[in-house]
Amino acid sequence: MNKKEKVIIFTNETSQIDELQSNFSKADINLENILSLKDINDSKTARFKIEEKTTARIIITTDFVFDHDNVNINDISYVYNYDLTLKADKYKRRSRWAICDDKTGVSIILMTEKNISVANNLITILESFHQKVPEELYDMAKTFKIWQKKKETIKKQKHNIVNKIRRYHK
Repeated sequence: MNKKEKVIIFTNETSQIDELQSNFSKADINLENILSLKDINDSKTARFKIEEKTTARIIITTDFVFDHDNVNINDISYVYNYDLTLKADKYKRRSRWAICDDKTGVSIILMTEKNISVANNLITILESFHQKVPEELYDMAKTFKIWQKKKETIKKQKHNIVNKIRRYHK
């Protein structure tokens, strides 16, 4: 990342903005390099702070500030989706700043095993935007599908056992 590039980090909750700022501080990242949009509630003010009032290279925000597609932020090279969003319009809005102005930026989604149930949905979203889908994501979706089938089989077996017991006791 060069000195002109910026990164925007999206969270789903404002409380996570404080957590991220604290983690950056503990990692000795100068807080002057960080712009929190936690207390901003409109896109016009957010855009002004980003473009006119700050030299910060790390911007932390929620989707709330950018609910409208008419906001355009320059110099965003990296978009981190700290929290997974499965709404295609939100993902598109989040990621477009990394690719606006004919540049090729990077959009990163952080996932854990907690998100395994939505891996297939994310694959659909990524493919709809013609983005590269990591093999690990396909593996997560496959693992979840196998787990679902096992769970369904166990449920059917339990149901059959209960029915047998009921017939036996009639």
